[in-house]
Amino acid sequence: MEWKKISVLGAGSYGKVYYAVKIDSFLFRASVAVVKCADLWRSISLQREAHILETLRGSPNVVQFFGADVSIENNIPTYNLFLEYACGGSLHDLINSKRGKMSEVEIGFYAYQLLKVLELQPLKMATFLETSKHRIKVLHLGSHDLYIVLIH
Repeated sequence: MEWKKISVLGAGSYGKVYYAVKIDSFLFRASVAVVKCADLWRSISLQREAHILETLRGSPNVVQFFGADVSIENNIPTYNLFLEYACGGSLHDLINSKRGKMSEVEIGFYAYQLLKVLELQPLKMATFLETSKHRIKVLHLGSHDLYIVLIH
């Protein structure tokens, strides 16, 4: 079974991010993931991210890392990083949806989770995701942007 890229979720300076599925017909279930892809020769940041996520595997505050591989797409070697799908939007989106008005309890809740992530490893830049019950998780490390994503 292989992951099948379904649609483009976004693109960055390194490459594209896809929504992907893997169907297990034997167990009658499907899994979903995000696949971050870059041409192999431009994938050093994704490879570093994979290494860091591998070392942090199992933490409740780190996006699940499913693995990485190299495929050939349009005759170009492509590095693929497979990660837990976090669909809830960013913390920025949440703040905007509330017009910047969050209660002290909500702010404290998210601040606490951010601090829990940061105690795992000193992160200069990271992407934070929330995957269930408003849990913030770190996604991409060493990036130049900071995103916080929520999943409901």
